[in-house]
Amino acid sequence: MKQFFYYIMILSSIIIIFLGYLHYGQQLTTVVSDSADHEPELASQDIQEEQTSYELGGLLEEVAKQNEDEEEFLLMVIGSSAVTSVEESSSMPQLLLPQFKSLLASQDVALTVIDVNNATSSEVLADNYIDKIIKNNPDLLVIEPFLLNDYDQLPVEDSLSNLETVMSELEEQLSDTLIVLSPAHPLDDDGYLTFTDKIKAFSAKHEYLYADHWEAWPTVANELPNEQWHRIWSDYLMDFLVN
Repeated sequence: MKQFFYYIMILSSIIIIFLGYLHYGQQLTTVVSDSADHEPELASQDIQEEQTSYELGGLLEEVAKQNEDEEEFLLMVIGSSAVTSVEESSSMPQLLLPQFKSLLASQDVALTVIDVNNATSSEVLADNYIDKIIKNNPDLLVIEPFLLNDYDQLPVEDSLSNLETVMSELEEQLSDTLIVLSPAHPLDDDGYLTFTDKIKAFSAKHEYLYADHWEAWPTVANELPNEQWHRIWSDYLMDFLVN
């Protein structure tokens, strides 16, 4: 009799373990199913970001009308390595290009990017980068004003003086070119932030167009911009140009 109850207990234990295993398997399947359900939603959000569209207006429309008789519209971007810090196809200039092609369908849109690497504004002037810009005669010129390279190598007064020289020469030689200044990425560095504030104030005083994309950044960075930040930068520039 005792052996009978002993075998009954063993059989019951096996049944309980088996049922528990089946229940766990069902829960695991549910979790996997839930995860799969959410993946397309994330993919959809990514696609929506990539498909941001704009209507022609604002500054871009003005410069396009001004140069509408030209077969080609040349977009030029010049700056430190911040403008080319990711794979080329994901960089701010390359992200701007398809948007321009879509909005300026009647013209061939070309892009030229000049990376001055670590050159300061003094070296940019000395190395004839400005002559290269003038020779290309862009319709729209975006300048990252070399402050990322200047701030720990030049006094701010020298940087401001160099910027004024650059802008004066370009405005004189390229009267039909729309010139927009746009700083490099923000850094968690008080000296850099102060330096940049002075550049921004100087630009306002001289009525230079200054696209301050910093207000759209979620945080500061202590390294060159990644792909997400290049997209933020390009989106901000597009909003600045068409609104």
